[in-house]
Amino acid sequence: VKGGQVIASMTNEVVFTKENVHASEEYRNAWLKTLQGKSLTEIEQKAFTTATGEGGEVVPTITSEKIMTKVFQIAPVLEHMTNLFHVPGNLKWAIEGTNNGAAKHTENAAITPAADTMTSITLAAYEVVKALRVSRTVSIMAIDAFEDFIVTLLSQNIAKKLEAIIFNGTGSGEGTGLAKAGAGTSGAYADNTDQIT
Repeated sequence: VKGGQVIASMTNEVVFTKENVHASEEYRNAWLKTLQGKSLTEIEQKAFTTATGEGGEVVPTITSEKIMTKVFQIAPVLEHMTNLFHVPGNLKWAIEGTNNGAAKHTENAAITPAADTMTSITLAAYEVVKALRVSRTVSIMAIDAFEDFIVTLLSQNIAKKLEAIIFNGTGSGEGTGLAKAGAGTSGAYADNTDQIT
């Protein structure tokens, strides 16, 4: 018993819980083998059943981390945005609105606060997904090779799309990209403004 959870029984049988199954090697293997159409071992079947019983098959933690690592390698600009990933819904930040400058003060006199204000910005969440079709020939690949194949294809496609949105997003059904983010209502930049050059 560890932290109130049974990790293994006295017979060394692994016990999967909703909290640990997606990070397990057994679930990773089961997920990949299922994609390949291969049969599962008893322990893999147990892991897969535990995971699917709680809302469907999700990408295993191990594979997901490999995909995201590769996405960051392909699109290095994402390294500056790591706090925006894995946030469900909209992300709202309080920011400074009006900020009046500091003022002189006479000692022991009452202090009148400036008319500073706060406002907020909201960043909407958008999903980027990629579904893959693979041929039957991948069913004979070794599990690690198949995972590398899937990770490479997914990460390349996801990274390209994220970069495209970051730089050229229209703001309609997707984020507003840097190329559009300071443009006036006509879509053009005025000279000596915040245009990107």
